[in-house]
Formats: sequence, C-alpha cells, structure tokens
Amino acid sequence: MIKNRESACISRQKKRQVCRVYFCDEYNAGWSHHFSTAIMLFQYVDALEARLKEAALKNSALLQENTSLRNQVSFLEQEVSIILLRCAQPFQCVPFKL
Repeated sequence: MIKNRESACISRQKKRQVCRVYFCDEYNAGWSHHFSTAIMLFQYVDALEARLKEAALKNSALLQENTSLRNQVSFLEQEVSIILLRCAQPFQCVPFKL
C-alpha cells in the first residue's frame, strides 16, 4: 500500500511538472509574440515619424514658395493696373518695359 501511494505521488508530481513546463512555454511564447509585435509597431511608428518630418519640411518649402509667388503676382497686378491707367488716358499711352 505504501509503495502504491509513493508511486501515485511520484506520478502526480511528474504530471504537474510536465504541465508547468507546457504552460510556461505557452505563456512565454505568448509574451514572445507580443514582444515581437511591439517591436514591429515601434518600427512602424518610427517610419511614420520619419515620413511626417519629411512632409513637414516639404510643406515648409512649399509655403515659402507660395508666399514668394503670391508676392510676385501682387507686384505684377500693380504693374498691370498702372499700365492700364496710363493707356486709359488718350494720347498718353507709353509702352512700358519690364
């Protein structure tokens, strides 16, 4: 009877040990998957931040170019209005050189 109890006890201990190893491996594998997913997400966020920085620089350059072109258009509109005023008066139309 004692041998049977010892044998049963040893069998249950082995079973518990196998279960612990299995569940620990599953648990660690789950964390490993989450860790690799987190790394991929960080890389994705870094790539997005780089694209955002590049877009911001391009936007800044385009805003400067837009401001310059608006200034040129404003200047040319003023020049055209001056020319039209000169030509509106009879016999005083003088060609304007740019």
